[in-house]
Amino acid sequence: MSRYRLSIKLKLLLAILPILAALGFLTTIFVSSYIQHSFQHDLEKQQLTLVSLMAQKLDDQFAAYQKTIVSFSKSIPRHALNNPQQLEQYIDSRQGVLEFFDNNVVVFSPQGVLLAETAKRPSRTGTDFSFRDYIIQTRKNWLPVTSKPFRSQLNHRPPVVMFTAPVLDKDGTPLAIVGGSINLLRPNLLGRLATTRIGSNGYFYLSDLDRTMIMHPDQNRLMKPVAAPGVNRLYDRALAGFEGAGETSNSEGVAMLTAFKRLSTVNWIMAVQVPVKEAYAAVNTARRLAWISTGCALLVLAILTIAAASHLLAPLQLLTTRVSQVDQDSEYQPIKIASNDEISELATAFNSLMYQLQARERDLRSSRELFQFIADFSHDWIFWRIPSGAMLYISPAAEEITGYSVDELMSEPTLTYTMIHPEDRGLWDQHLCQTEKSPDNQTIEYRIITKSGQVRWLRHICVSIFDDNGALLGVRGSNRDITERKLALLTLKENEERFRLIAKTAHDAIIMTDLHHRISFWNPAAELLFGADSAAVIGLPLVTFLPGLVDAVHQSETNSERGLMLEISGRHQDGHLLMVELAYSQARLSGAPVTVVVARDITARKQTEEQLRYISLHDSLTGLYNRAAFEHHLSRFDKEGPFPLAVIMADLDGLKQVNDTQGHEAGDRLLQAAAELLSLSFRTNDIVARIGGDEFALLLPGIPEEMAKNKFNRLQRQIELFTELPENPQVALSCGMIQVTGPGQLLEAVKQADQLMYQQKKARKENLSLL
Repeated sequence: MSRYRLSIKLKLLLAILPILAALGFLTTIFVSSYIQHSFQHDLEKQQLTLVSLMAQKLDDQFAAYQKTIVSFSKSIPRHALNNPQQLEQYIDSRQGVLEFFDNNVVVFSPQGVLLAETAKRPSRTGTDFSFRDYIIQTRKNWLPVTSKPFRSQLNHRPPVVMFTAPVLDKDGTPLAIVGGSINLLRPNLLGRLATTRIGSNGYFYLSDLDRTMIMHPDQNRLMKPVAAPGVNRLYDRALAGFEGAGETSNSEGVAMLTAFKRLSTVNWIMAVQVPVKEAYAAVNTARRLAWISTGCALLVLAILTIAAASHLLAPLQLLTTRVSQVDQDSEYQPIKIASNDEISELATAFNSLMYQLQARERDLRSSRELFQFIADFSHDWIFWRIPSGAMLYISPAAEEITGYSVDELMSEPTLTYTMIHPEDRGLWDQHLCQTEKSPDNQTIEYRIITKSGQVRWLRHICVSIFDDNGALLGVRGSNRDITERKLALLTLKENEERFRLIAKTAHDAIIMTDLHHRISFWNPAAELLFGADSAAVIGLPLVTFLPGLVDAVHQSETNSERGLMLEISGRHQDGHLLMVELAYSQARLSGAPVTVVVARDITARKQTEEQLRYISLHDSLTGLYNRAAFEHHLSRFDKEGPFPLAVIMADLDGLKQVNDTQGHEAGDRLLQAAAELLSLSFRTNDIVARIGGDEFALLLPGIPEEMAKNKFNRLQRQIELFTELPENPQVALSCGMIQVTGPGQLLEAVKQADQLMYQQKKARKENLSLL
């Protein structure tokens, strides 16, 4: 191991040098990338400027060609158009035009038939050139046209471009078409551009939108496709309208820095390109020099680092030698280092540490004695067991817990196992397996049978001690008697199980909530009552199912801690309402406030009570209030109003005669018809009651006298209209009405209204007698 040990100097070098190397490499990469990016940006900008200038020159030249041919078309003598020989003589006389158009100058008829030319003698007069695209385009709108490049029919078939213009008379009628062509191979502007070099291998080229090469240093490329689609992607973008510079690959697969510019006079594309390798030659040279410089700098830094480390670490080497010579058995002699730096502080700290170790050894001896004292007087059974199972130490408390003396336990180690309750020995065996493998604290609770036969609960905690090689040295631990606490827990668990059994089998819903009225317990009866599963409602607010509970508790005058009995509305899971009777009380559970609610469904009982109440207050035949209800409202209105108030007493005439002659069923129908007429004639808040066999009484609260009379008269009209129909019973009501303006007058008013009713009944009988 020592043969391959790394010194601090080497570690320092290995730590610092990679960082410096990484920083140097990253800096070199960043600077090189930045320089290349900046150089590329400037070079692309220069390329674009250059191609833009050349494109502008070509646009100016083509504009001059077009202007010259238009001017020439206007100068042709109109009489010479019918004489080819005279026309050729005129063309030959225009030396400026012939020098401008270095390939040929021609005149065609409006139909495209050649009239005269200068490039060939004898001329091809009479030859039809109407198939040429430039003739077709000129005749389309009779405007000047610049043709696409094409092969001339002259002997050497040069690639040419034709500029045409129509010859028109005064009224715009076409008389002829003149044209001038330039040879793309001759040293005109295009020819000079084709031979111009950018650097060593850079050049210009010109193409139309059909990918046809118009100008190129290699004449064999003329009139041929520049590149197939997808080969030169930047050229494909230029055809789509792109103007700018960038890197691309030409048709031969060579990486090029290319700039494109479209001519404004014709739909041609001007390009200048330089091989990428040539364009970035200076940048690549600079990058190589940068890498060489970085490597040299790192080498120098490594040498300087080693020298500095040797100088700075000399005191540390001295300290290391002195520390290795320290004799642990002899009196410690302090180490002195005079470097006045961190190494000196380290020597001082080491001296202090050695003094502290000596002091701790003394303290350890004292602590060992103290531990022995505490263990001997502790109530816990403390032990130290070696891997063979023998006991090195057992505290005196073991005898108090087990009934066996320390000597018995020490001489018979198996006693600690045989006293374990048979039902817990499997747990103990599993615990021993874990203890021998793990250095962590292990805790279990198990039962023993003491020497006297008693069963005791012990809480056992131990930790395994291992040496530096991982070998087990022994187990240290303690056993505490927890019999009383365990029995208390068992009793508590039994009570809890008893409560859960009661709650589970109870017919009433038992609900428990926390301080914020969130549900924490929900028994099966509650599930049945509200239709919600226990797992789904835990944590929900109790008001979800008992929305009016909080308000009812606040309104109650009884202390909730002593318990409340409430009847409120509950909400079922499916949304329907039910009436619930509940006992509400507050208590504390494990120190926290809780609420206990015991509830039962009283919906059916409430419905029955409501039916009984209705029956007790209503007449079973007519559905009107009965005498008891009338007397209740009479007493209430006499005290509270509202006033003014009208009292009407009514008696059904002829009921006895109908019963006697037609039967009681006919009499019942007559009573029901009278009740219906009374109910329909008055307001819903008016009290309409049947107080006897054929007697009715009405209380109209809060009604002015005039309105009460109108209601009374409306009743009379309703009776007349009702009896006019032959199928209806013949209802006749004698009525009396009295108006009351204040409290305490109602009983007297009833008597007066009754008298008025009898007076009307008497008057009706007298009228019937007279009839």
